[in-house]
Amino acid sequence: MKRIFKLKDSFEYEFTEVKNPKYNALEAALAVAQGRFYPEQETVIVRKLVKRKTSHILYRIRCDYCGGTSTWVGRKDAKFCSAGCRKMAYNERKTMTNHGE
Repeated sequence: MKRIFKLKDSFEYEFTEVKNPKYNALEAALAVAQGRFYPEQETVIVRKLVKRKTSHILYRIRCDYCGGTSTWVGRKDAKFCSAGCRKMAYNERKTMTNHGE
């Protein structure tokens, strides 16, 4: 069984605090001096999409259904190369048990 390390880009959101473009310091000071409420905050929290590189270990296995060895999978104990092979092996087992009854 071979194994390789593969770099993969993962995207996630990060919350950061930035200066509010609608905030006006002079108007805010004037509103406070007059006893009024100024609706805008000086900073706002925004979501920012961040790209990070992560590494994964992939394993080359021999598929129990098709016998192929050209597929890299993420689990060391995987038996099938794809979801299609897993489903076909399940259907084959299911039909064999139904005909045996």
